[in-house]
Amino acid sequence: MCGFDGALGRTPVGIEAAHVRWHSQDGPDDVANGLALCALHHVLLDLGVLGLTADRRICVSGLYVARNDAGKAVDALAGQPLLAARPGQPAVDISYVSWHNVQVFKGSHEPSPWGAGR
Repeated sequence: MCGFDGALGRTPVGIEAAHVRWHSQDGPDDVANGLALCALHHVLLDLGVLGLTADRRICVSGLYVARNDAGKAVDALAGQPLLAARPGQPAVDISYVSWHNVQVFKGSHEPSPWGAGR
C-alpha cells in the first residue's frame, strides 16, 4: 500500500504477510489471500480502517480520524490502487476482498476522491 521497504543489514524489517481473509476464519495460506504490508498498514487492514474495492483500490473508513500530519497519510491512501503484484504472482483474489469488506471493513466500500470515505 505505501511501498515501505526497509532493512537492517540484509534482513527486511517492518514488512508483514497479511491475510485478507483471516487465517482464523478459514482464509488459506495462499499468495492470492495475502498482501505484503508494512506493520502499520497490516494492523489498519485487520482493524477495518483500510479495505479494498473490487478493482483493488484502497478504501479508508469514514470512522478513521487523523489526529496529526502523519495520520493524514492514511487518508491519502483513499482511492489509490494497490501496488502491482510481483511478476508471475497472482493479485489478491476478489473473493477474499469481498469477505474482508463484509466481515472487517468499517465503512463504505467505494473510495472517495476526498479521502477517508467522506
